[in-house]
Amino acid sequence: MYHLMFQLCAKYEIKVKEGMKLKNLFLVVDGLDGVGKSTVVQLLSERLGAITYKTPPKIFRLLKKIISLKNPKFRFWFYLISLIWASIEIRILKKMSFGYL
Repeated sequence: MYHLMFQLCAKYEIKVKEGMKLKNLFLVVDGLDGVGKSTVVQLLSERLGAITYKTPPKIFRLLKKIISLKNPKFRFWFYLISLIWASIEIRILKKMSFGYL
């Protein structure tokens, strides 16, 4: 998985150097559970000096622990609302001019 991170950086001409900070770079890392996304994101954020943003947002991860998501319609609306919430938070981060993942 780590070599993939560097292949992607090379493909999109992202020059990754120790301590490098990139303003307004927005990366999305998506994939199946257990494939190493969190590890790759942590390595990238350390290397680029970026902050990370995990979805669903923390409040929704807490709610997920106490409510049932067995109903497909409810699960759909739960994740849709959580992504809308996330997009608002990301816009706020962008206005604050942070580099983020």
